[in-house]
Amino acid sequence: MGALGEFVDWHLRMFDSGSALNYGTYNGLGELMAAWLGIIVMVWMFGLATLVWKAAPDRMENRFISVLLGFEGLRCAWMGPSVFPLYGFWEPITVVLYELFRATLFQYATLVSALMFLCFPIFFRVPKLAFMHKETFQRHAWYMPAVIAALYYVPQYLRGAPAHRWYNRVIYRCPEKGAAPQVIPYDTLPPEAVNGATWLLEPHGGICPGEFHQVYRYGGSAEMALTIITLGLSLFALYILRRSRIESEKRGELDASESLTTRSLYIGFVGKVLGFGVFGLFFFVLIPMLNPLDTGMHIFNDFYLVLLDENRSLRGTLFIYAAITTYFLMSLPLAFEGMMFVHAMTKGTVLGIDRQLRKTFGLAVLTGLGAMLFIVGCEMVEALLPLPGIAGGVFLSGGVMLVRRPILGIVDGFSGKLLPSEYAPEEVSYLEAFSEVMDDGIVSPKERILLTTLAKTLSITDARVAEIEAAFTNAELADDESE
Repeated sequence: MGALGEFVDWHLRMFDSGSALNYGTYNGLGELMAAWLGIIVMVWMFGLATLVWKAAPDRMENRFISVLLGFEGLRCAWMGPSVFPLYGFWEPITVVLYELFRATLFQYATLVSALMFLCFPIFFRVPKLAFMHKETFQRHAWYMPAVIAALYYVPQYLRGAPAHRWYNRVIYRCPEKGAAPQVIPYDTLPPEAVNGATWLLEPHGGICPGEFHQVYRYGGSAEMALTIITLGLSLFALYILRRSRIESEKRGELDASESLTTRSLYIGFVGKVLGFGVFGLFFFVLIPMLNPLDTGMHIFNDFYLVLLDENRSLRGTLFIYAAITTYFLMSLPLAFEGMMFVHAMTKGTVLGIDRQLRKTFGLAVLTGLGAMLFIVGCEMVEALLPLPGIAGGVFLSGGVMLVRRPILGIVDGFSGKLLPSEYAPEEVSYLEAFSEVMDDGIVSPKERILLTTLAKTLSITDARVAEIEAAFTNAELADDESE
């Protein structure tokens, strides 16, 4: 079997409820789907970062948000290596990808994000930190966090700091039920690490209870500390955004467009902070409460012990589903943040961005609902009926497609409040007329008279007409430059 065949076989067996490799819904419908979601969100965030940069490359604020979105997207790839097999051709590649994405890149990107949150007072003025709100700082704040993080992290990585590097790496493998476990080392192991994750088989007399492949390692402890620090600094950045908006409104400095910008930035941060707050609630409170094992071991170890228990209780099943939920919460809050940030930074230069984002949001919600019902359907059918679980998944998720229009209508109404259009209906009519006139790139005197008459008919002021035409012209120039 070639590399592609192994890759496809891995996915098929992870989704096959009858496969020894699929422990209920955890591997296929949990870990693997979350891994692909992380990769998709990472690509989505990179695309949004590029869009923000191209919308106004000379604005330091756009550069700052673009770089922030890029590093936030890189954090989403933490689950990504799980899409590759841990055997055959892919085995050494997957081990390297595990350390690269789950230790090196994740830690560096998280550190950069944390430092960028500290830079928010440079771009969003608040009274007590007004000394930071200077153009001189803004010219460098968009790239300096990445440089400072590299100056710290690279030497730590090169010297093999245990908090930032993995060591004593092994693959702990059970080829089938009843077989003896295999320990495949990737480093020179000390005596305490030679046997790998032997705790997995203690309840089973040292014999494999089923097929599984796991990378077992030491090190990388800075990962959790950096995550907690970043969450705390997110609250600081959220406070800066809110305080800056309140102070600007008091001074009357915000026009309608700027108010919409700060509103979208604030909502994006609120969504991310709430999402990661739920992640923390699950990880530090709910999952330990649901853990049916009284082993005193680390919670990640207990996941596999519960998964391999064929007679696990309802509490154990809820424990596994709570773990699955945390995997999805590592990517979804960042995707929401990216959507709102792009709306804030490009609404004046990318025409129709609000409609595009609302459409994307609606499709994402519909897809997520279908995936969730697919999982629920599979579990219900496997538990209650003598039928393959996939039949229930297809039935429930297919039902969503039949009623997609009313669902999209509800979602569109909600997204319209999150992502309001910068243009009133009358202004959209004027914009459409102006875009037709500008097909040849020139507004003739006769066309200008018609446009002026239309603006007066629609009760649009001369100042607002100038803003609408400038936004259209800037968008056209940006499109020409990108081509």
